[in-house]
Amino acid sequence: MIGDENELILHAVWAGIFAYFIALGSSTLTYRRPAAGGAGKHGTFARDYDAFSDSSIGVGIAVLSIVIFIAYYRSGEVLQGKLTALLQASPEEVRG
Repeated sequence: MIGDENELILHAVWAGIFAYFIALGSSTLTYRRPAAGGAGKHGTFARDYDAFSDSSIGVGIAVLSIVIFIAYYRSGEVLQGKLTALLQASPEEVRG
């Protein structure tokens, strides 16, 4: 139902979701857990889209994927702002 060009865009969106979890994992002490979650989501979306791409369910999966990507992107911006503020704060401000 969706053309080959759009399928490439969807794979880029899924890769972005996976990359978000890798970045999240790199900022925590337990790296494997977020990265595994991202790989699981990427694989699930890709598998389900491939199975239902000829129906309206495939379109729904594509839309849901894009919405999730946008949500993760926005939350990443918030996290980046908090980390930047924390890094720029003096040690006395961080200790509270």
